Amino acid sequence: MTQTSIPPRYVRVAVTQFEPIWLDLQKTVDKTCLLIKAASVNGAQLVSFPECWIPGYPSWIWTRSVDFDLSTTYIKKSLRIDSPEMACWEHALPLLKYHSYSQREGIHVSQWQPIWEHSGGPDLWSMSRDRSRTLSQAYAIESQSFVLHTTAVFSQNGIDRMDTSNGLVMNATGGGTSAIFGPDDRKLSEDLPDAVEGFLYADLDLDEILKSRSFLDVCGHYSRPDLLTISVNDIERVLADSK
Repeated sequence: MTQTSIPPRYVRVAVTQFEPIWLDLQKTVDKTCLLIKAASVNGAQLVSFPECWIPGYPSWIWTRSVDFDLSTTYIKKSLRIDSPEMACWEHALPLLKYHSYSQREGIHVSQWQPIWEHSGGPDLWSMSRDRSRTLSQAYAIESQSFVLHTTAVFSQNGIDRMDTSNGLVMNATGGGTSAIFGPDDRKLSEDLPDAVEGFLYADLDLDEILKSRSFLDVCGHYSRPDLLTISVNDIERVLADSK
């Protein structure tokens, strides 16, 4: 399907499952630009990337508490662009989720680090592939929005670069588990192998949001503002404010 043949109520999305150039700001930016161009050629109007995509997720934090050398490199190689988006455990924080729901988002970019099947060992089930997908799927049902569940791929190069082979998690290759879910939690994509880079495409019918919200609308006919509301402070705070 070409971009011009997609009806206006449809949005073509591309969910990435790629590996960054670990701890290399410029090379990862270059790869990002190439991926955006490639997705655009295939008609994508929105492209999603995983958590901490540039310059790559700091995987060593789950292996050892302190690594001054890698932390210094990471800070020096990070982008310095502030934005209002959230990316870290927001899928498990009910108040933050409800605040997002109240803004009536229709397409939610769910960003995750590389995630694996649970090993059966002492590592937390809550750090597993099934857990992350469950949270993204719950988000789709609760928000009645499309959810672009986006993860990166972890290669031996990433393991070696960040020395995570002895960690409880992020100690193996793979980790790709990208997927696309509809507002009724329907899976709209086919999985790629967890160590394979690629795109997942879908043409999202935005009318499906209205269909789902006619059944369940947590910020509409099923909300109870007479009982519960949240108070949001949307004033940007700064470290030093001169008045």
